[in-house]
Amino acid sequence: MSHAHATRAPIAVADRLGHGLVLLGAVGTCTLLYAVDPAAEGNPYPACPFRALTGMPCPGCGTLRATNRLLHGDVGAAFGYNALFILMVPIFVYILATSMAAVVGSERPRISLPRWTGYAVLVTVLAFWVLRNIPVEPFTALAP
Repeated sequence: MSHAHATRAPIAVADRLGHGLVLLGAVGTCTLLYAVDPAAEGNPYPACPFRALTGMPCPGCGTLRATNRLLHGDVGAAFGYNALFILMVPIFVYILATSMAAVVGSERPRISLPRWTGYAVLVTVLAFWVLRNIPVEPFTALAP
């Protein structure tokens, strides 16, 4: 009696390299954000071009400061800078986990999501963008 075993295709070197670069970039970015506070005067980080042109925050405004606070363990302050980003951290952790699995040659974890998930994320980001720019309470709490 023979048993057929499913075999995994080996992960291509280019695929591993790409995922390795994602991990290296994430570690480097987090190291810099931990060491250099984006809220400090004279920091090396670029200003948001949308905010510079309009005076209004984009959905990503506050993300660097939120990451800095999160890396220092201050979840409350991180949430205050960009609540949507903090709520999306599990997605970023999943992306990094799949990249790490690819680099070491392990099977990548798979999560099956409904087709509408991408649209839901887009609508959520757009709604967050609009709501954080309404200059009345309680929406002002969403501004960085």
